[in-house]
Amino acid sequence: TPKSFAAGALLMQGAVPGSWDKLWEGPEEPVGYCKAVVARMLAVNALCERCQSGALLSKPVTLDDFFHPETFLNALRQQSARESGVAIDNLVLVTSWDLNSMKTGVVVEGLRIQGAVFDGERLNEPAPDARAFQNLQRARLAWLPPNAPGAGGPRGVGNDLPLSVPLYLTVAREKAIAEVQFPIFDPEETARWVLAGTACFAGGD
Repeated sequence: TPKSFAAGALLMQGAVPGSWDKLWEGPEEPVGYCKAVVARMLAVNALCERCQSGALLSKPVTLDDFFHPETFLNALRQQSARESGVAIDNLVLVTSWDLNSMKTGVVVEGLRIQGAVFDGERLNEPAPDARAFQNLQRARLAWLPPNAPGAGGPRGVGNDLPLSVPLYLTVAREKAIAEVQFPIFDPEETARWVLAGTACFAGGD
């Protein structure tokens, strides 16, 4: 068909067809795009098997395995609203770095951070020769009612409100899908990390 010929012509020119991009915004180079699609298809098939056995959330989930991780987070939000009997708009997304502090939500892995390093307890300045993007430990993301235990997010010694940093799909920072929370130990910390452009990423492309 004319559409197929047009797509083929773009691929021969080293470009990803626009019709593909509308379905999923992946790497700009065709070979990288196809490899990324295959990797996600394999991951999604594995997730489907877990879902069929009722064990989707029994193991850590890598958000970058989804074509649209924001859709997964929204589905988790809807499920949490049904289970808690709270209106969906009243739920707040909470991050817990202590995986045993709550049993709801989902444990995610594979997140990365830029502008800081996190040792599991607090944010620190990266070393001068450190990589731009640092791997984060596993975290639990849960949608909770505002008055539920743990709904305030991770707290530091001073009990200051946690720092919320954007969670982007890719390092290009073009689309934020949620926020990740980190404990703060003094009021000046928030401004420091905001000025450093601290952000988290679901994927590396």
